[in-house]
Amino acid sequence: MHFHHFFTYGADLLTLTRRVLPEARIVFTFHEFMSICAADGQMVRRTDRSLCTHASPVRCHQCFPDRSPEQFMSRRLWFQTHLSVVDVFTCPSRFMIEHYVRWGIARDRIHHVTNGQRPYGTRQEPPAGPKNRFGFFGQFVDNKGVHIILRAVRQLRAEGFTGFSLDLNGANLQYASAAVRDEIETFLAEEAARPPDEQIVRNNGSYHVDELPNRMARVDWCIVPSTWWEIFGLVISEAWMFGKPVICSNVGGPAERVEDGVSGLHFPVGDHRALARVIRDAVGDPELWRRLAAATPSPPSRSAMAASFRDIYVPQKEDALAMGLR
Repeated sequence: MHFHHFFTYGADLLTLTRRVLPEARIVFTFHEFMSICAADGQMVRRTDRSLCTHASPVRCHQCFPDRSPEQFMSRRLWFQTHLSVVDVFTCPSRFMIEHYVRWGIARDRIHHVTNGQRPYGTRQEPPAGPKNRFGFFGQFVDNKGVHIILRAVRQLRAEGFTGFSLDLNGANLQYASAAVRDEIETFLAEEAARPPDEQIVRNNGSYHVDELPNRMARVDWCIVPSTWWEIFGLVISEAWMFGKPVICSNVGGPAERVEDGVSGLHFPVGDHRALARVIRDAVGDPELWRRLAAATPSPPSRSAMAASFRDIYVPQKEDALAMGLR
């Protein structure tokens, strides 16, 4: 039995499964930190929006003052009790393992299995000329960081640097916080009011996966400015599919997947000034784009992911005996 979540089902479904199927091998894949973190499983502190490195009853109480530290201790015991019936856990990013080990899951019970990608595009030959076209693909919500890119655009424009473009591809702005939603809407309204030849940012709206090749053809770089740990970053796989180097925050899944200066570029999470410098450097060095694009890996395949899961579903006999697994 392979579970990819307990959201809307309840963690007690795991212990129910163990009672009904006592000999089953139960596998559970973590896709975020919902077991650890009550703040939507994202480990972003509600006090100041900073990244949270670990949970504790007191730290969690600081994010939720209406809930006592004792409630968070009970919450942790509740989840750990139900997760104890799982035989093997998997995570799509290696850095997640350290969070869960610190939280209390034995390291030898957690395996890294990357998310596989269905191919629906191929590498694209870029047009000649400067590599100055940047793109964002994703949701317009706080943790995805589109407002960080817009701040970087403001910074560059104030410095008189305007020789680049930014395509925004996504939706769901209505789910952003009021402050971030207002910031994005204000920027886009001001941008639309500028003369066409002074506009840098183009908002293309939402898209279907079939539209991705055309959207990707309009950019040279993909920016992934997430302000949370970003467990995997599907858009990174999509960018790689089309041969686009990625500029990303230096934390979580993106930092793990994109090698700074080798297959892409990093900038400090949430730092729009640093992102502005990276954009300026990227535009000013065409050879940098060629070198990074050449080193951009192919996205992990679904077949490789399936092979990893097969090894977990049917472990080697000696491993199963040693671990006491079914």
